[in-house]
Amino acid sequence: MMTVRALQASDRGAFIEVMAAAFRWDPLIVATIGERPEALRAFLSFMFDMTMLVRGRRLGVFEGERLAGCVLVEPPEGRGLLDGMRMVGAAILFLPVALKLPRTSTALFNRYLNVTRAAAPREPHAYLTMVGVDPRHQGKGFGRVLIEAAAGAAVEMGAAGVALDTENPVNVPLYAKLGFIQTARLELGPFTSFCMYRSIR
Repeated sequence: MMTVRALQASDRGAFIEVMAAAFRWDPLIVATIGERPEALRAFLSFMFDMTMLVRGRRLGVFEGERLAGCVLVEPPEGRGLLDGMRMVGAAILFLPVALKLPRTSTALFNRYLNVTRAAAPREPHAYLTMVGVDPRHQGKGFGRVLIEAAAGAAVEMGAAGVALDTENPVNVPLYAKLGFIQTARLELGPFTSFCMYRSIR
């Protein structure tokens, strides 16, 4: 039985396990974190906490009691990352990750974040910062369920659309089937970011 619900603090370990498996070969993760399991765990823990800091949503899809996939939804700007106090909090949260990575990796993360967010449409939109399904559960429709749940959350946040980026070109046609259009292709050295958008008006 497939169910979707908000992830709680008690789901942190399962979230890290699922997303570590889902993103193990992701070009962004490979380029910035590489073979550093502790750094990857720290990064995923940061993302889990950061979503709550910006008043976003952490959603998980379950098969029975087992977490199969997750999506992190950041609210429209003004209530999210651009709020000054939350930016300070984000920097503090990211410190344990930065200490585990070379400066070049942190710089690449910052560049990636700046250019992908700048490529998003100007209308108020939610941002899917991470979408992942455990490889053992892929091909069962869990990703579609997560995207639709995220779109519903975006509507509740007052968003006119949902933006995301993927560094895996295989994902582009999959998102296109779910109503996303490609808005930009950004070359970032070791990887390419494909920025995509879906209107939900």
